[in-house]
Amino acid sequence: MLVAKKKGIVTALSFAVVFVALIGISVWSVYFSGPAIYHFPEKINITSSDWMTLIPSQADSVVMINVTKVVESGLPLSNTFTTFFFIQETRQTFSISNVTLLVTYYLPSSSPLQNETEIFLIKPSNDAYMNLQAALSNNSDIPRIQYLGFTLYSLHVSSAKFEKQASAILFMYKKFIIYTVSSPSPLGAAEQAVGIYYSQQNSLFTQNGVVKSVYAVVKNSTNYLSLNLENYPSTISGTVGGAKAVEKVGNQYVGVYAFQFPSEDAARQHYSQVTFVYKGGLSYYLLDNFVVANIPYSPSQVPAELQGF
Repeated sequence: MLVAKKKGIVTALSFAVVFVALIGISVWSVYFSGPAIYHFPEKINITSSDWMTLIPSQADSVVMINVTKVVESGLPLSNTFTTFFFIQETRQTFSISNVTLLVTYYLPSSSPLQNETEIFLIKPSNDAYMNLQAALSNNSDIPRIQYLGFTLYSLHVSSAKFEKQASAILFMYKKFIIYTVSSPSPLGAAEQAVGIYYSQQNSLFTQNGVVKSVYAVVKNSTNYLSLNLENYPSTISGTVGGAKAVEKVGNQYVGVYAFQFPSEDAARQHYSQVTFVYKGGLSYYLLDNFVVANIPYSPSQVPAELQGF
């Protein structure tokens, strides 16, 4: 009986040792063996959209909100998000009822003392586009100039983004309403944008690094609610750019962040910083020289997260 009891104790102790060892191996593999590493395919394909062709290669950041997808997701929206801008001269409002897409891109300033040039693109419904076109054409009191074959209108607009009514220069191109309120000269900013379109320069989305950034966050899907790109260092040290997309996966809203580094070694070195700054992620991994993080959002967080990093 004593021998049997000793054997039982030894067996129990042996099982406990093995169990603890297995736990230790699991903990080591999760926390100390490093991140999962994946690689881009040899040929990277992203699904191009019409708005992408209007983002010039000089742009250093872009924010796109797919209004149609946001509404379809069932996200509760505040009044500040549902009305986008109002044109004083034509008394027309652009909101979730007649807008499908919002894009903002930024052109770097030629002077460190000036702000970036901010250009807004709005894709309205066909009826809203035609109504604005007719209203502008038929109102001879609205100041306008011709520049490189484009008609630039001088208007006053208000928006949740502006504290008060702002002077704007607006033109229409490829079914998009394009306008700017950039200081010190909205006209100069609009002429800069028109000059880029007139010269038919390459889109930002033809650049290899940008294509990789987009692929890292959405692959070749178009079901994202928003897409943000930065062609400069982000809040994570060592980055050279990156992207962020907001998606709805099942009933969960998720922000997919991809931070671009100069090399895979640099990405590995800064992996822990990403996991620390963006805590609570569903997953983290390396995609060659990118660190990718999937961060869950509550519905109340999403409206702010749609608008940038």
